[in-house]
Amino acid sequence: PQGVKVRNFFVTKTFTWPEILGVSMTTSDNWAVLELSDGGRCMVLALATSEGRRTQRCVVDLRTRIILYGEAPGN
Repeated sequence: PQGVKVRNFFVTKTFTWPEILGVSMTTSDNWAVLELSDGGRCMVLALATSEGRRTQRCVVDLRTRIILYGEAPGN
C-alpha cells in the first residue's frame, strides 16, 4: 500500500506511510486526526466519533498499518 488518501469536503490529500506518525481520537474530538511528520495534523472526517465502535475498529486498523508500513525506506 502506498499510503492514505483523505478526502475532506473539497480537498483531497494523500500521505505516504512515513509521513503519518500516528492517529488519535479522543472523546472530545469529533473525528480521528492524523499526526504528521511535519508537525501538522489532518482531520479524517470519514472517521467520526459519533460512529462509535465502527470508527474505533478503523482507528485500530489504521494504527496497525502505520506500524507495519510507516517506517521510512532504509531505516
